[in-house]
Amino acid sequence: MDLPRTFDAWEKRLVDYFLAIGPNGDASPIRAFEVTPCTLTLACGAARGSEADVEESFRKMLSRDTLLMDSLRDGAQRFENNNVPNCFSYLAFTLLIDNLLEGNEPQSGEYRHKLVKWLGANTTVSNLRGIALMWENVERWLDKRIQAGEPFRRLILPDPGNWTHIGYTRRLSFPSKVDLKLVANFCQEHPGANRDLHISIAAFPRELIDDRASWGLRNAFEEFRGAYYLQRRALGDLRFWRLLERASTLIGRPARSSVTIEMLFDADKCALFFAYRGEHNEATPFTSLNSALIAVGAEDSENLATAASLGIVFFRLIGAGRWRAEPEACDSVFGLHVAVADRHKRKIGDRLGPLAGSGDWALTTNPLTFEVLKDALKQAKLFPSKRELIVRPCLSGGIRNDGVWLGRPRFFPSLDSDTSDYVIRNALPQESDCLLKIERGQLKASQSIEGAFFIQPVKLRSEEQAPWNIRLQFVRNAFVHPRLAGARYRLLPLKDWISEQNLPIDVKAQDTLGWELGESACADLLEAVYASGKSGWEEAQIIALLRCADDIMSPWLLLRSLRDAGIVEPRLRSGWKGRVWTLKEPVIIEAHLDGQILVLVEGALCARMVEDFKLAVEGLGGIPFRRLGVTDWAAPLFGAQKVQGEAIAKRLGWRFDSKSLTPSEKPLAFVETPHQALHYAQTRVWSWAKGRFVSIDVTQESVRLTRLTHTGERDHDVYSVEHNGLIRHYFSRTAAIASAYALARKPLFEWNSEQNLIALTTREGGLPDALAAEMRRRMLRNGGPCSQEYIYPANREMVRWLDKRLPGCIAGTFHDAQQPTLSLINITRRSSGRLRLQWRNGSTTI
Repeated sequence: MDLPRTFDAWEKRLVDYFLAIGPNGDASPIRAFEVTPCTLTLACGAARGSEADVEESFRKMLSRDTLLMDSLRDGAQRFENNNVPNCFSYLAFTLLIDNLLEGNEPQSGEYRHKLVKWLGANTTVSNLRGIALMWENVERWLDKRIQAGEPFRRLILPDPGNWTHIGYTRRLSFPSKVDLKLVANFCQEHPGANRDLHISIAAFPRELIDDRASWGLRNAFEEFRGAYYLQRRALGDLRFWRLLERASTLIGRPARSSVTIEMLFDADKCALFFAYRGEHNEATPFTSLNSALIAVGAEDSENLATAASLGIVFFRLIGAGRWRAEPEACDSVFGLHVAVADRHKRKIGDRLGPLAGSGDWALTTNPLTFEVLKDALKQAKLFPSKRELIVRPCLSGGIRNDGVWLGRPRFFPSLDSDTSDYVIRNALPQESDCLLKIERGQLKASQSIEGAFFIQPVKLRSEEQAPWNIRLQFVRNAFVHPRLAGARYRLLPLKDWISEQNLPIDVKAQDTLGWELGESACADLLEAVYASGKSGWEEAQIIALLRCADDIMSPWLLLRSLRDAGIVEPRLRSGWKGRVWTLKEPVIIEAHLDGQILVLVEGALCARMVEDFKLAVEGLGGIPFRRLGVTDWAAPLFGAQKVQGEAIAKRLGWRFDSKSLTPSEKPLAFVETPHQALHYAQTRVWSWAKGRFVSIDVTQESVRLTRLTHTGERDHDVYSVEHNGLIRHYFSRTAAIASAYALARKPLFEWNSEQNLIALTTREGGLPDALAAEMRRRMLRNGGPCSQEYIYPANREMVRWLDKRLPGCIAGTFHDAQQPTLSLINITRRSSGRLRLQWRNGSTTI
């Protein structure tokens, strides 16, 4: 256990824990401290159960400190600096001593006696004027640090009363042991105290008559009472409410914390649920609402307990594609989903429209307006009555990267609280213009932002201070992930095409290579994807993220663009249907152009990594280049000339591949699965007319493409391609579609010879992964979506190359007048029986 031993080490730990703004962004003023062996342990980051060791380490440090007594008598004896006031450890010591006292009104000299006894010092103390001076010094130090824009909370010193030496400490120390006992007794006598605000407000003043109630307890209650009658509801972080919750646990009632359940929809409009308790941590998705509610103990939660027990849960849209569970219905412009317990389905009937099963619950398949939903539930006598809820300001959505928020437009978080009127200001007072705004709880800005901002509710009449204050730190560019790790990265990648050869890459593009200028539409999206991808995503999560990028662009086309660019890759979840997605690590590869070696960068990059690459290339005497995509939503490609790839990789600490795997030259070399699809049922069938999967299609074709789903939802979906009595199975949707089109001799792509582009002709599908990668490397440009189309760069030579691997899938004139019969024979021989020579209209074809 690495405990601090010196004054400097203790000072830094205690300042960071008690004075700095924590990860939750709480920037409200400090009105009290609780310094106990337990909080000292938390400040040190030590394990629970080591409180005695931590307290002893703190005592030994202070007992050896030659400046302690002089500081208690005359004020701080060390010079402050920008990191620490260099006297807070002494003040924490005085607060610890106060907490060790048995009463709130100690006898004269009891505090001083306890102080020297705890230190084990053979002395007496009478003058402790330095304690008050140090508190005033810390107050000034914090004000200066806040003025400099640093993440610290302001200290509000109370009136010390008659205690001119230890008054600040006595009134800042809260709660005391006596306070905790008084509130615990109150909770014992009033079982509903922390459930019913009226009980707390009306009955607790009787407890304050007790002489043992501290000044801090009286002040905390008056603060809570005033905020309640001023119609505040975001009271969950006020001192009195936290004490009430803590006291309830002491008498055997379990603590109730808020839980978050978010609902997202997958490609088939099936709901997936992500459940969290407290801070948002990595979570496994749940296929039913029932399992999500059970996993986080929603029936014992602070916010969803009543809704779960009543069997009515509402879902409100809080971001692109993300719906959050709430106990009460509200009027939302996007409508509401509602989940009802199965026991209510007979009462509901068809009033809510079609319902989808979700464990022991049923969920509306379409969002409903507040009025429609309200009328339907009232007719069934199931509309929940309005309750007074204590809430905490909650930031949701957005992207956090190393503890700060990504400051790119369309990827800001939203704020939920008890008000719609906020004050936003820069953390630096000299910054007058505040680019950040908030509309209906959603933070917005017209451009990328960087810096810190305070958000608090507009003060009501009679309020001296806002009841809460949040500090948000934004960065324009994501921080580099030291490494990509997590459970999702350990899953096997899902491949479309067999890659089995290490062959040199020959670039076919003849354009001049330079650093192409211009900001692509996907710049913010690429930064957001990198920042949020440290541990990967469930497919529904990354689709929800991509929906934020643009109101019109299809997130599925954007996802294909990211995959084709080698930025993300899919993986099969172990033992459960569905895919997960992960970032691809950066790698340096080499290609050849007219006898010259080119360095290419592949994998996920953020803006900082791009800048590092450019500087490293120039530092080694090379010339970096940047190639924009064929559309605004296609990712740029980066590379360099006149420099060795291995040298660049070593300088940057990236992986270097001298020879990369290239796609198999065999036609239709798709990766098949040995799964025989037992206990599977057909859920979707390919419509050749519509170019997508549909529920029912009666058209008879020579090739049949179907999607099969495990009847128990315990395995991955399988795609089946049936042709001439043979059935092939694929895990990859892309591979199955391309295989079906090749066997049916129907064009999946169309080549535009004037623009050197091939466009996807269907609403689903695309190039298999290895073929898309080879096209990118040879053309030195990424494909991507344009409106509702998806296009790839391809000159005549590349189209011919692609046609050999996907024969019959590309429409357009790119062949010679007649393909040699010997070439056709070679193609059919290498297709492993998938293709056959045929005689049509007086010529040989396949």
